[in-house]
Amino acid sequence: MLNFIIGPLVAYGIGRILLDKEPFIFLGFLMLVVTPCTDWYLLFTKLAKGNVPLAASLLPVNLLLQIALLPFYLYLFSGVKRTFSISMLLESVFYMFLLPFLLAIIIKRRKGRGVQKWRAFFTSSGMLFLSLAVMMMLASEGSYLSRHFSVLYVLLLPLLVFFIITFLAVFLISKVLRFKTCDVISLHFITLARNSPLALAMATIAFEKQPEGSLALGLGPLIELLLLAFIVYLFLCN
Repeated sequence: MLNFIIGPLVAYGIGRILLDKEPFIFLGFLMLVVTPCTDWYLLFTKLAKGNVPLAASLLPVNLLLQIALLPFYLYLFSGVKRTFSISMLLESVFYMFLLPFLLAIIIKRRKGRGVQKWRAFFTSSGMLFLSLAVMMMLASEGSYLSRHFSVLYVLLLPLLVFFIITFLAVFLISKVLRFKTCDVISLHFITLARNSPLALAMATIAFEKQPEGSLALGLGPLIELLLLAFIVYLFLCN
């Protein structure tokens, strides 16, 4: 409900108030915040000592629901109809979900000291690969970014408002339902972490002639990652 009902409605309201004069940035912002993260939220959950198995179990749910609902959100809130082709969708699902899943199963079944070393390396290098992923997302819009970096400042306030509202909503729900601390941490990152690579792939088609939307999706992680790191710090301090 938080990710796919309440969140999109809150995002639409924030966008209409703060981004009404920037329609393409508004659409990029909308695509950013209505697509729950399908990767790096697990890293932050682990760093903050949350319930990683529970968080991981929701990954396919988040992925499948955002694939089904993102075109609906775009049409409902903005009238955008052409978002992706079937071939692009299948390719995205393969590279984002199926290929990593199959590689994980193969590596997990293999034994030997060499395999154990590689597993230890990937386990301890999550932040490195996260940084590389963000760098590649920004590099894909590098030429436009260098000329329109001001988009970052336009996105700053709407994203902060969205994250603050989401954080407070999770805090109140967790208090009412008396969740365990590790589950509270998981719920925070499941609802705060945004920016699915699938949304960025769709944006390249939806905003083919207006790259502001794609740029908003590429710049969003710069704000989001700093905020998530700060929340990890808060949980570890407590």
